[in-house]
Amino acid sequence: MEQTRNPGGSGDAAGQSRNMAVFPTRPPPLPPSRFHDHPLALALRERVLVLDGAIGTPLQELRLTEADYRGARFAEHPMPLQGNGDVLSLTKPDAVEGVHRAYLQAGADIIETNTFTATRIAQADYGLQDAAAELNFEAAAIARRAAAAFATPDKPRWVAGVL
Repeated sequence: MEQTRNPGGSGDAAGQSRNMAVFPTRPPPLPPSRFHDHPLALALRERVLVLDGAIGTPLQELRLTEADYRGARFAEHPMPLQGNGDVLSLTKPDAVEGVHRAYLQAGADIIETNTFTATRIAQADYGLQDAAAELNFEAAAIARRAAAAFATPDKPRWVAGVL
């Protein structure tokens, strides 16, 4: 019967050192790709980038009403919309942009779009499945506008799409 050594268990020091992996102090260079010289890839090689935080929580802290969620566009919509944070990209874009700006002001390098539930399936809960594409487009435009307002040549800002 063959015995095997438990790499994390007991054994002689020589046996353990033979089983230990040696990691370089720096990661190996990335293979060439079309994204290798993208400004985001270059920034990631230089420093840790800061990602924003939740967008739903700050929006909830605004204590918006059903009328705020509906806006003029969905005033006659047959289903309740309060709690659908993604619809605010259409009905209260300034509120969404304000959250993005707060994260950028705090030092975020990357902000995420307000699209956590901007899918046809999720929006069907509110009867807004046909608005899913527009929700994504407008949320990206809002985030892009905020990022552009804070970007400088020395500190670019990026937008990441969220599902």
